[in-house]
Amino acid sequence: RPYEGTDAPREAMQAYLDWEFGLVEQLGRDGTHGFYVI
Repeated sequence: RPYEGTDAPREAMQAYLDWEFGLVEQLGRDGTHGFYVI
């Protein structure tokens, strides 16, 4: 888990969210995910 509880540094939480939201673009570039919008 990227963070638990309420004592995790805000920067760590934001870094995880930035990474997670970036996955969509990364998967689009990668082309190996097998998911397509219909």
